[in-house]
Amino acid sequence: SWEAKGWPTLRVRVGLHTDRVLVGNVGCEDRVNYTALGDGVNLAARLEALGKVYGVTIMVSSAVVEHTEEDFVFNHLDAVVAKGKTSATEVYELVCPRSVVTPTQLALQQCYARAYELMHTTKDYAGLVEYLEGTAVPGVGPGSCSSGPSLGTVKTGRKLSVLVPGPATCSEAPGPTTLADVPALQVPLARARQAVAPPPQHHTAARMAWGEEGQASPSKGRFFVGPF
Repeated sequence: SWEAKGWPTLRVRVGLHTDRVLVGNVGCEDRVNYTALGDGVNLAARLEALGKVYGVTIMVSSAVVEHTEEDFVFNHLDAVVAKGKTSATEVYELVCPRSVVTPTQLALQQCYARAYELMHTTKDYAGLVEYLEGTAVPGVGPGSCSSGPSLGTVKTGRKLSVLVPGPATCSEAPGPTTLADVPALQVPLARARQAVAPPPQHHTAARMAWGEEGQASPSKGRFFVGPF
């Protein structure tokens, strides 16, 4: 295997979307490029970049889930408006094939579903903060290592740390013990905290989210992330 040969671990993010697009050789006689064009291609690229904000490796759209949910397990993350879009897109994390899913992963899937319900369906932001901060990660205790991209370590003590989760490595720090520590839930948790905070604190939190100099969040202006 790759690691058995002593080669460094290769980590990449992937964005998946299902749509009708134009694929083939595009150009003129002296300059031709085999490529894919269309709105679906652009959305897939946006999802790949957005995966960094949520700390997940593979982010997919609801269109992918509709076609594959019988064979794969997904965590419902959020509803986002990508650049160039006017409506929100439901986004998910691809966890694993259903044939190899563990009880812990299924339990965590229910936690994501509950968090999404509080954020978008009932809009109970105070309840979401209480739920994430008071609920233990299923099957994960203090000092345990990450069992997947959703259970990575959160970097602390740096600006925007609540929006930018650190890499999921076992050597840096103990694994998360509550849902509030799970990287993929940091974005909705930050928005919920802003929604329930008093005005002066809300202003400070909003300024942190968009930068001291008015700069965009880590998505660099390519996304406008909820709430919706």
